[in-house]
Amino acid sequence: MNGLLLDSSTHYLVVGKTDSQNAQLTVLEKTSDDAIDRKVAELFPDLAQLEKIFLGLGPGSFVGLRSVFAYVRTLCVLAELRCFTFYSSRLWHLLLGVPETDWLLLRANAKLFYAERFSPERQSVLVNAENPQGLAGKVYSFEQSWQGKSGGIFPASWQKKEFGKFGQEITIPLVGLSASESKDHSALTPIYGHELHFRLAKTHGQR
Repeated sequence: MNGLLLDSSTHYLVVGKTDSQNAQLTVLEKTSDDAIDRKVAELFPDLAQLEKIFLGLGPGSFVGLRSVFAYVRTLCVLAELRCFTFYSSRLWHLLLGVPETDWLLLRANAKLFYAERFSPERQSVLVNAENPQGLAGKVYSFEQSWQGKSGGIFPASWQKKEFGKFGQEITIPLVGLSASESKDHSALTPIYGHELHFRLAKTHGQR
């Protein structure tokens, strides 16, 4: 295994090793500012063994994405690593077992969620929990994706997804992320949840 996968779009840190086909991941609650450093040092005590990074673009938490992007930019420059990016919602679709044809809502902040699905093409919608609008098709909400309570009630037809594997290793197929290589590490740009409505037309080279 020679790849590192990182996603910090929610208040969880998803981190793990990758090989040519799969990613072996752990989902951790962020308990300290040095959580990324400590986990990467545990996975790669010798950074010379690390060849590439897979990085979640978001949409998601401003603070979470900003911190992990700064970390990855620095690591890429120092170690001259290749960096591949993917939409964070693709990762959570895989982790939660939600088909890419169905909507998955992840929390952007106290009241806002972003909903994404990827078939027949990527679609993104910003959803207000106090006044949720209808989404055609099946909808899943992952309300654990951010701290706090929405104060709103989602339609009964929307299915809640819980995640009970924190700290345990989970294997997902790497192909499911549809990751694309970034041409310039210094230009890596996260998609923040509160900016989602300004960014829907930009695909960052993803499929």
